[in-house]
Amino acid sequence: MAPRTLTKYSVFASVAIIFIVSGILSDSGDGLDKDCFAVDGICYRILSDDTVMAYEYDDFLPEIILPSHVVHDGITYAVVDFYIIAHDRFEHIYIPDTVTTLEYRTDIRIVNWIEISPTHPKYTSQDGVIYSKDMSRLIVYPTTKMDSSFTIPEEVTSINKYAFMSNHYLEEVTIGDNIQVIGDCAFMSCNNLKWINRTSIGNTLPEGLLAIGALAFDSTGLEDIHLPDSLRMIGDNAFSYSHIKSLHIGSSVTFIGEYAFGSCSELESVTSDNYRFYVEDNVLFETDASSTQLKLIMYPAGKMDDSYKIPEGVAEIAPYAFEDSVYLEELIFPNSMSTVPTYSLFFAQSIKRIVLSDSILSVEDSACYACSLEEIVWGANVTAIGSSAFEWNYFVDLVIPDTIQSIGDQAFAYNYDLSYVYVPDGVRYMGSKVFLEDFSIENIEFGGSAPHMAGNCLNISDDEYIPFDLHLTVQKEFVLPDRVLNDATTLIIDVQGLLPYPYENLIAALLCALIVVLILRFVKDV
Repeated sequence: MAPRTLTKYSVFASVAIIFIVSGILSDSGDGLDKDCFAVDGICYRILSDDTVMAYEYDDFLPEIILPSHVVHDGITYAVVDFYIIAHDRFEHIYIPDTVTTLEYRTDIRIVNWIEISPTHPKYTSQDGVIYSKDMSRLIVYPTTKMDSSFTIPEEVTSINKYAFMSNHYLEEVTIGDNIQVIGDCAFMSCNNLKWINRTSIGNTLPEGLLAIGALAFDSTGLEDIHLPDSLRMIGDNAFSYSHIKSLHIGSSVTFIGEYAFGSCSELESVTSDNYRFYVEDNVLFETDASSTQLKLIMYPAGKMDDSYKIPEGVAEIAPYAFEDSVYLEELIFPNSMSTVPTYSLFFAQSIKRIVLSDSILSVEDSACYACSLEEIVWGANVTAIGSSAFEWNYFVDLVIPDTIQSIGDQAFAYNYDLSYVYVPDGVRYMGSKVFLEDFSIENIEFGGSAPHMAGNCLNISDDEYIPFDLHLTVQKEFVLPDRVLNDATTLIIDVQGLLPYPYENLIAALLCALIVVLILRFVKDV
C-alpha cells in the first residue's frame, strides 16, 4: 500500500482496534467474573479500588444514562470510563462529569445524541454535539446524527480531529468566521457533504482560517472550494478523492502536504498568486529558497492533455504527483532531472509511455508502480532500475537497454501481458522475483553471461499449485546461479552456440575435402 493511503487507513485501523478492544472487554461467558458486576442493566468492570468502566448494556435499555457513581457490595465506585461496541444501537447517551477523557474517541460517534453533564469540568454539549467547556473547540459530531445541515456556533475557533468523520447524512455545513484550525480527518469520508459556507461563488472557507489538517476533507462530495488568503498550511491528503474542479492557492500558504489534492479526478484548473507555489499550465510546482529549482508537486488528475513535457528546471517530482491521472498517456522528462523519483508516478494509471532524457541515471523504487506503461524510451544513461519500479504495468515486449547494470526486487512483477524480455550483457545484478506472476511470459533472453542473481530471482509462480514453465535463451558461456527459482517454476533452457557456428561448419567441410583428396592421391599412388 502506497504511503499516501497509510495515513488514511491507519485511521480506520484505530477505529477497528477500539471495536476489537471493546469486544475483548465485554463478558463472553454465561455470567460475570469477580471483577465485573451489573447494576440497572449496565455491566461494569472494576479498574481500581474505587473506579469502574461501563462496557456492556442490556438490550432493553432505550438509552445509556451513565451515573457518576455506582454502589456494589457496599463499595462506591466512580464511573470513569465506558465503551460502546459496534452492535450497540442507542439513540442517546448521558456522560457524567467523572468521565474525563472524550477527545478523539470513535466509539461514542455511533450514538445519535450525546449529552454531557452540566457540571462537567472539561466538556459541554449542545444539540447532541460535544464541545470544549468554553465552546472554543468542536470535539464530536455523531456519525449517526441524521441532520442534513449544521451550523457551527460562532464561539468555535477550531474543529478537532475526526470531529465529523464518516457522517453520511450531512450535506451542508456552515463554518463561523472565527474558525482558525480544521483538524486532521475532521470531515473525512463525509461523502454527501457538498457545501461548506455556500455562497453565490460556491464553497468558501472563512477568512481567518490558518490551517487545514491531513485528510480533513478526504473523500467528501465537495465540488469546489475557495481557500482564504489567510490560509498558511494544507495538510497531506487534505482534499484527496473529492470532486473539486478548480483550485486557487493564496499568497499566505507556506506548506502544502503530499497528495493534498490527489485523485481529484475532476480537478482541471489550478491558479496561484503565491511566490513559493508556482503554477504553469495548471500544474503546481514548489520553488526552493533560491527559486532556482522547481519541484513538481501536483499534476491535476482531471487535466485533459494526453501528453505532458515536464519543464526544464524541474529537479524533483513529489510522491504521488501524477496519481490517478485520467487523460495523461505520455510523460516526457527534462534534462534537469537525474532520476525518476520514488512514488513519483505511483498509480498514474493513464500513463502508457514515458520518455526519459539522457540525464536520467536511475528509476527509483516504486517510481512507476501501477501505471499503464506499455513503452519506455530509455535515454542514453540509465544504469539502475529500483525495486518494484515497474510493478503492475502492461509491457508486452521488454528490451532492457545495454546501459542498465542493476535491476531491483520485483522490478517488473505483475506485468500480466509481458511475453518477451531481453536482458543485455551489461546487467550485473538482478534482485528477487523480478518477473513474479508474469504468467504470459514466453521467453527471457540473456545476451551474455549470467549476472549475479538474488535468491528466487526467476520465480514466476510462488504457488506450488500453479506450476509454470519458463523458457530461457542463453549463450553457451551462461552458467545459471543457484537458488534462482522455487519448485513452482521450471526452467527450459535453450543454449545458443552449442552447435558449430557457420564458420566452424566451413572449416569442417574444408578439412573433410582435404582428407578426401589425400585419400584419393594415396589410392592413385598405390
